[in-house]
Amino acid sequence: MSSPLRRVVVTGATGFVGRAVARRFADGGSEVLALYRSASRQPCADGVPAAGVDFSDRAQLAETMAAFRPDAVIHAAGRVPGGAEEDDWSLFDANLGLTTRVVEATRQAAPGARLVVIGSAAQYGAATPAGRGTREDDPLQPVGCYGASKAAALIAALAAARKHGLDVVAAVPFNLIGADQSEHLVPATFANAALRNPGQVIAVGDVRAQRDFLDISDAAAAVEAIALRGRRLASYNIGSGRPTTIGRVLEIVSGSLEGGLRWQPRPPRSGAQTVSVSYADIGLIEAHTGWRPAIAIEDAVARMVEELRDRLARRPGRKAGQ
Repeated sequence: MSSPLRRVVVTGATGFVGRAVARRFADGGSEVLALYRSASRQPCADGVPAAGVDFSDRAQLAETMAAFRPDAVIHAAGRVPGGAEEDDWSLFDANLGLTTRVVEATRQAAPGARLVVIGSAAQYGAATPAGRGTREDDPLQPVGCYGASKAAALIAALAAARKHGLDVVAAVPFNLIGADQSEHLVPATFANAALRNPGQVIAVGDVRAQRDFLDISDAAAAVEAIALRGRRLASYNIGSGRPTTIGRVLEIVSGSLEGGLRWQPRPPRSGAQTVSVSYADIGLIEAHTGWRPAIAIEDAVARMVEELRDRLARRPGRKAGQ
């Protein structure tokens, strides 16, 4: 289906979400400009024009956008936590600071463009009452600096939209699945460990924890639907709409491997803050845009494992395990 958006800027074009979104719009017929950090060595979406920019330079961002004249800007750039506690506060510059610069650049260069800000389920934290999915009007109670930085970015973007009359809307994905996912995130961490070291016992966290997993291509389709049909100043959760235990994810990954997967629980980290159950209520995005997830978690995991196996087999001197 051809997209009515003629020109679309996607920030974070080397990231997991940014690559998928850029590819989605390009395949739909939009002219896409994928923006990435100048210093990045990661690939952008194949066949999509890309430009390296200094995301700390608001003027450069505005000049790049003004030259392209976008109908929509998808802000997928940011940073996920990498495990180094001493770097936690830099997440605020990477997420909150960058978002404010993108909002201001859009205001200067393309004030009539739709700006879709990508959030994170981490911004909700422990706010959802037991027994139901997280709704967009639930309070933001993040339990760590990453979630706090994403919550602050969302609040800042919507505040700027109200002040300046900008067309801002938020997309909030829950847990995504795909071969380009960061290896320290579930389920990629399980699949990579099993493929690289067949037969090894993998240490895992709380297998009873429940999360909402969605294939990355479904998420890209949701972002497109929000850009096209979402309502100004609204926030939309993106997920499967159902919880899945980490134990079940392990079973699905194991079933996708000929040799299976072995794991054992590890002791909880001292002082670690966690949310036991987190899944999306997707009623709002369904009602406003008509989007629904199309790919089952079993199919999403199987495709991810197959792509990772092929990628590992292509590496010189390496062979993927079975």
